[in-house]
Amino acid sequence: METEKPLNGSCIMLITLDLNGKKVKVKGRVANTRKSDTPGCHLTGIEFKGSEEQHTKAVVAFVKVYHNRRQRDQNKSLYSVRQPVS
Repeated sequence: METEKPLNGSCIMLITLDLNGKKVKVKGRVANTRKSDTPGCHLTGIEFKGSEEQHTKAVVAFVKVYHNRRQRDQNKSLYSVRQPVS
């Protein structure tokens, strides 16, 4: 996970809404934190707690939401470039 500040503490709750609007959450602990090569960013490794099924559901939901938002942002950029200037 990439954040602006390092995460301190041992417990973390990751929550997102899947593409159907259903809340997906998973508990974990901060396994490691280090500075990213990107200025002002930190990388944090999370060890998930709970069942493997919960882990899989959460990871799939996070990845789908990430790709959906990324695609949406790319489409917005394309449309803003292609719009004629009045």
